[in-house]
Order: sequence, then C-alpha cells, then structure tokens
Amino acid sequence: MKKLSIILALILITISISFAQEQLTHLDEAGKIDVIDSKLNSKIKIFTEYEGFEEAKLYQKQDETYVLEVFYKPNGKSSKTRKDMTKEEVTEMRSNVTAQVKLSSPSSELNQEGREYMLYGNGIASIYYGLTVPVLLNIDINSNAKTFLGIGMITASAGFAIPYFASRNSQVSKADGYMAIYGQSRGAIHGFALSIALEVRDPRLALGTAFGMSILEGVGGYYLSRENNFSTGTASTMRAMGDFGLVLAPLIAGAAGGLDNNQYAPQILGGSVLLGGGLGLFAGKYMNKNEDFSEGDAYQMVGSGLLGYYVPLSILSVVNVSVSGQALFGILAAGNLIGIETGVLMAKKSNLTGSQGRYVLLGELAGGVFGAGIGYLAFKNNISNSGGYVFAASGVGATAAFIYLTNYYAKKMKKEENNSRASIDFNINPIGFMGVTNQASAKDLGPAPMFNLGITF
Repeated sequence: MKKLSIILALILITISISFAQEQLTHLDEAGKIDVIDSKLNSKIKIFTEYEGFEEAKLYQKQDETYVLEVFYKPNGKSSKTRKDMTKEEVTEMRSNVTAQVKLSSPSSELNQEGREYMLYGNGIASIYYGLTVPVLLNIDINSNAKTFLGIGMITASAGFAIPYFASRNSQVSKADGYMAIYGQSRGAIHGFALSIALEVRDPRLALGTAFGMSILEGVGGYYLSRENNFSTGTASTMRAMGDFGLVLAPLIAGAAGGLDNNQYAPQILGGSVLLGGGLGLFAGKYMNKNEDFSEGDAYQMVGSGLLGYYVPLSILSVVNVSVSGQALFGILAAGNLIGIETGVLMAKKSNLTGSQGRYVLLGELAGGVFGAGIGYLAFKNNISNSGGYVFAASGVGATAAFIYLTNYYAKKMKKEENNSRASIDFNINPIGFMGVTNQASAKDLGPAPMFNLGITF
C-alpha cells in the first residue's frame, strides 16, 4: 500500500510538471488571439471539422513542439481533443488564421494602441482650436459673445469628432499617436516662429498660421510614423531631440550674437526655431537607426538634457560673477549638449521601459522641489543671496534624484535580463522507479530514466 501511494504521488508530480511545461501561446501571427471561440470560428471557419465547436487553444512545449487543444460538443456531449503539431504546422495555421481574420474583419487586425492617446491630445488641442477659429472669423467676444462661444464650442467638438471617426478603421500605433500629437502641438509653435521670421504684423494672420501649421504637422506626423513604421522608441527619441532643437538652435544663435539688437534678429530667432526643430527630428531618427533606443531611454535623455540647463544656472545663481547675455546663451547651449550626450551614453546601457523613464523624469522634478525646500529652510534668513542658494539646492536635489533613479532602473533591467538567460528544468519519471515489467516494452524502449535535468544558459 505504501509503495502504491508513492507511485501515485510520483505520477501526480510528473503530470503537474508536464502541464507546467506547456505555455499558452497565440494562434495568429500578430500575437493577439490566444483563444478562438465559436463566435470567431463562425467568421473565419478554421475548425469546421469539429461538430459543436466551442473553443481552441494552442500550447507550446519546451522542446518547441506544440499541442492544439480543441473543445467541442458533438451531439451535445462535451469532448476534448489534443493534437500534437510541429513548428511548421503551427506557422501554417497561424498564417491561415491571420488571413481569415483579416478577410472577415479587417479592423480586428489593426494596431490602435496609440488611438486613445491621440484622441486625448486632440481633445486638449481642440480647446485651442475653439478659441482660435472665432478670432480668425473676426468675431468680437465683447459685442457678440454668444456667437463667439457657440462657434468656439462647435469647433472644439469637431476637433475631437473628426479624428475620432477618421481613425476608427485606421492604424494608430503608439508611435503614430505620439508623432501626431507632437506635430499638432509643436506645429503651433512652428507657425508662430514662421510668423516671427516673416515679420507678420497682423495678429490674426499669425494666429491663423499657427492654427494651420498645427493641423498640417499633426496629420503629417501621423503619416510620417505610419509610412515608416516607427517604433515607440524612435518616435520618443525624435520628440525629445526635436524639442531640444527648438531651444538649442536659438541659444547657439544668441551665443553667436545673432539675437543682439539688429534688424535681422526676428528672422534669425524664428528661423533658428524652425531649423533647430527640424534638425532635432532628423537627429532623433538617425540616432535610432544606429541604436535601438527605447521609450524610457528617450525620457532619460530628456532628463539629462534638462539638467544641462539646470546645473549651470544653479552654479551661476551662487557665483558672484557678471555674465553677458551672449555668454549665458553659450553656457546654456554647451550645458544642454553635454547633458544630451550624457543621456545618450547612459541610455545605451539602460534600455528602460516607458514607465521607468517617466518615473525618472517625475523623480527629477520631485528631487528639485525637495532640494528647493531644504535650501529654503536652511538659507532663508542667513544670507542675502538666499534665492540663489535655494535654486542651487534645487539643482542638487534634481541631479541626485536623476542619478539615483537611472542607476536603480538600469541595474533592475540588467538583473532581469540575466535571470531570463538561465533556467533549470528538473523532471521526475515514476516509470524509472517502477521498472518496465513487459518484456516487449523493455526491448523496444530500453531502460526508462528516473530523473531528467536540463540547464539552459
């Protein structure tokens, strides 16, 4: 009796280990369909040979073979079948499932991960559009407030409704959404910069230029990402470098004396904003061509680049040195370049997730506020330049938080990567303990192993 109990226990252990080795996997090429139920099967007609089909699942074994599990009800009686499949058979089945799904419902295969984000951005931008259109139509809010507000509200609602309905059956990946909103928001800045460069005197014309550029660049950013199949990392890096270019180019122009009081200063300012933004986008695209930066890496670059502004200003706030405007522009430009390059070097070793990158930025902000609070309590009544020391303490806090969080997440990602490289599989075979009693079986199969140990590096 005791021997029988041991054998049964070993059998149960083996069964549980065997099932633990099977992992549920997808049935289509896109990795979106884990289960095909009766409703989906009625559209794609893949498992027509099973009467009363209910659902099908695919499991992958550790030896890269597969098991197809099908539940069905012939004559109302519940049944289940498990069919072994090779890798080639699974590839063919997935291709067939994908083709049939696309044929029966084209929208089900669309990547719309970024649609919600894009529509949120459209909703916020619509507030700007709602305030802009009545002004462009020369409606005076003081003398005709109802018309102004009515047209503004209609425009604001249209700013959401048009992209909502236009994107229902269109691909909007995360990268597409990012680039659409980036173009929409920065397009307005580019429009104002163009008006400055062209010395537009009419405020309505300048506002109209910004309005038109916002829509044009929003649509253009979406199609640029979609047609080039941008990854989330590429879109995020382009956004980061585009924003730095918007500021860095005017700083360089100012350091060179181009923004001094002269007749070409407006053209130089507006032109440098446009040129810097464009070059920044190109640089971000080129950077991701050589390095596969993630979304989190891009946020890390943003944090480091911002410190490139903040740290020099923190030092200058406590150093009693007179600095000219040109020199200040040059210091900030150099600090930003150093900060960006530092962020790039750190990103090459990090590969942070999007959430981790955002935490780094939020932590940097929180560290700056914390440092400012400490500085305010420590220096508010002690010295005349207390404001400068509070600013400097804020810079120290922001820098410390950035360094701590980037190192913390980089080590965490590296640890997870190392853990995923090695695995140990240990199996117990009760047949090996029992022996093979049937001589024919023993002759055909040979001795059965009692243990199986597999180590993967």
